[in-house]
Amino acid sequence: MTVPQSIRRATTALARLLKPHTTSIAKRQAALHASASRTRLLTQDAVSADAYNPPKSVVESVFMFRLLLLAAAAFIVWRLLRGVRIHVERVQPPPPERYEPMARCAKCGTHLPAAALSRSGLCGRCAE
Repeated sequence: MTVPQSIRRATTALARLLKPHTTSIAKRQAALHASASRTRLLTQDAVSADAYNPPKSVVESVFMFRLLLLAAAAFIVWRLLRGVRIHVERVQPPPPERYEPMARCAKCGTHLPAAALSRSGLCGRCAE
């Protein structure tokens, strides 16, 4: 009966792990130091992972701050545009009104533009 190769590899690896180590003290200390530094790195990774996941209240306050900052910026832009518009409206004076001097007909008393009266001061109807 043949043993599959994967089982043979697993038993060989297990035998190596269970075999008493005959390494020197220096090698054991180096292994412990490497293990400790790995643990330290894992701890630092866990701390840095917590830094990227702040508490919910901090996230909400940052969101609220950004929202208020955006509202303040929009208000300032609105006030500036409103001020420019009002300034432009004030700078351009209204066009002068065109008017004609009015005169009264000497006979009927109707007010007409002075150019519409005859030389005698009568309107077109009274002059006939």
